[in-house]
Amino acid sequence: MSDTHSAWGYPIVLIQWGDPRKEFPDIEEISALIEHDVADVFRNAGITELPEMVKLDVANDNPQLFREEIVQCLQRNRENVQIVYIGAHGNQRGICFDNTGAAVLTYEEIAGIVQEVFFDDNCLKVVFGVCTVMSDEVAVESKFPSSVSRIIGFADKPAGQDVAALVAGEIKNMMQLYVDLHKQSVVAIGESTTPDRSAAFQAELVNRNDQIVLDTHRRRTC
Repeated sequence: MSDTHSAWGYPIVLIQWGDPRKEFPDIEEISALIEHDVADVFRNAGITELPEMVKLDVANDNPQLFREEIVQCLQRNRENVQIVYIGAHGNQRGICFDNTGAAVLTYEEIAGIVQEVFFDDNCLKVVFGVCTVMSDEVAVESKFPSSVSRIIGFADKPAGQDVAALVAGEIKNMMQLYVDLHKQSVVAIGESTTPDRSAAFQAELVNRNDQIVLDTHRRRTC
């Protein structure tokens, strides 16, 4: 299944497995709420395009086919991705196609996908829209490689507004970083170079994000 796009330089990948009519938030609802929540922040920063939402909706209950879909989607959109959201049912082993738990993609397998695609990055945030995923926070986060700076989830069943507010908050933090760095970079880089596409800007963005991670000691938030 192909993923669909909307447009901005730092794509947010929204992945959904299963039928959203069966008790978990729909990524179309989430993306619309996110865009609504961050519109003023982008406008105030002088950016006319809202965040790029890459949406992958998989209705196949085969975990390995779902895994392949995720890998292909993330590889196509790997550059500059900062947030990956995964919505599904779940249990202590991993995420599930439905509430029977018969079709499972384990947290170890998801961590393996992240390592495979984002092996040399360290500023990725993974958001789970899965009920009880953070009920054993340490067990979940310990499975993920250093390419993930934060694991964010819920201790109970999330609503679409909850997921959107959480992701929008992360985007707003990114935007403040972007604005701060933009002010510093245009002089050093030159007006003829788009700061968010320049190597110097990207290097400083990673450096700032590294510092945030160090300052918060890889903080996870429910």
